[in-house]
Amino acid sequence: MKAVILAAGKGTRMKSNTHKTLIKINGKSILRHNMDSIFNLVDEFIFIVGHKSNEIKKEFGDNYKGKKVTYVIQEQQLGTGHALYQAKDLIDDRFINFNGDDIYSLGDIRECLNYELAALATTVNDPENFGVILERQGYLKDIIEKPKKFISKQISAGLFVFSPEVFDVLKDIIINNKKSQRGEFELVDAVKQLALKNKIKVVGVKGYWLPHNKIEDVKKSKELFKIL
Repeated sequence: MKAVILAAGKGTRMKSNTHKTLIKINGKSILRHNMDSIFNLVDEFIFIVGHKSNEIKKEFGDNYKGKKVTYVIQEQQLGTGHALYQAKDLIDDRFINFNGDDIYSLGDIRECLNYELAALATTVNDPENFGVILERQGYLKDIIEKPKKFISKQISAGLFVFSPEVFDVLKDIIINNKKSQRGEFELVDAVKQLALKNKIKVVGVKGYWLPHNKIEDVKKSKELFKIL
């Protein structure tokens, strides 16, 4: 199994001199936390990179503790769906996909892998800032990106287990220029379409999900890892 890690964004809100995925949380970069967690679950790490890509390449080289590391450049910042699509020629089986600037618990990742297709979800008090997940009998029904009206507190944590079919959906979205209102090719739009014909299990976070969108998030993560 391969892991496709999205790490092409600029992370302007972090105001960091280094790539935000390389910010250290108690002595270890955000990326290394995840790579160490899933090390025994995957055979290859695939990074989708763009902004400050050389920093990530310098950090890991072409292997991580003996496992292959591959880099794919997203030349233009055209959205998360466009970013994932760059890995289409490297995937021929189920794979894990997640955001490079978030930290996930191994237990939650393992639970997602118990299903053919899965989406990790959690509840927050500010769902209007995320992709809100609607489910039916434990399976994903819809995702609404940053809804203006309250729908649910359950949101996507940005980690998925996909089959290669997701690339067919993304191809349709990109070729037919189906951009979101933000003018981007969104991964959530592909997940919506995929869910119309496939059962995508919604797995709730039981361990931890640590997003890093602002400096305050980094401080929270550092405090948590002191007690883990």
